[in-house]
Amino acid sequence: MAIYHLTAKIVSRGKGQSAVAAAAYRSSEALHDERYGLTHDYTRKEGVEHSEILLPDGAPPWMADRQTLWNRVEAGEKRKDAQLARELEIGLPLELNHAENVDLVRDYLSTHFVSKGMVADFSVHEDDPNNPHAHVLLTMREVTQEGFGAKVRSWNAKADLLKWRETWAEKANEHLIRAGHAVRIDHRTLEAQNIELEPGRKIGVGLERQGQGKLPRHIAERIADAERIARENGELIIADPTIALRSMTHQRSTFTERDIAKFLHT
Repeated sequence: MAIYHLTAKIVSRGKGQSAVAAAAYRSSEALHDERYGLTHDYTRKEGVEHSEILLPDGAPPWMADRQTLWNRVEAGEKRKDAQLARELEIGLPLELNHAENVDLVRDYLSTHFVSKGMVADFSVHEDDPNNPHAHVLLTMREVTQEGFGAKVRSWNAKADLLKWRETWAEKANEHLIRAGHAVRIDHRTLEAQNIELEPGRKIGVGLERQGQGKLPRHIAERIADAERIARENGELIIADPTIALRSMTHQRSTFTERDIAKFLHT
């Protein structure tokens, strides 16, 4: 069933991060990093099924080249703690096929980011069939015909993040309707929706790796926390099955026994 997931964070030099490395990893490419004089090669990374760069009107053609784009971003930042890019991670509806999800992400980014002057570099990851998602890198400076200009501080406003979260739900639901699906997603917290269940935790690794053992401590702790949440939510539903029905009706107006079984399995 479709779930809501959208997070935003900053790719920062102060954290030891590189915009070129981030772009190489998310697109599963080999990109040469001019600042550090090395090549970030992630061509063996599996599950990256689509990568694309969206440019605002008037952007110079070289920005469509991933290696050139992010090396220019790096070159334009002099501070040791420079903010290099904004990353969005977005969960994609399982109900939509690959082409429909790519179209959804492209539509969302074009409408709410590229139209405002940002360059959007996005990749769709499908390494886990139960968790298709998109990684998006957004530039943080104004785009001119010559290249990058001043930083746009207004793009850091908390109100913008809240709006981006809301408009993702709206755009995803629009595409779900267009594809003939009754399911809907909601950007609000479960508490705001008057649903007693505790939201699940994002683990960050697929089911296959979770079962391999010898995981890093922080991953093992996430798995244990997710299992606790699932157990406690299950106990709440057993005590009052209407909780599950109220939760499901926030997602779709009608559902089958199979839909209920899938929901309870989560």
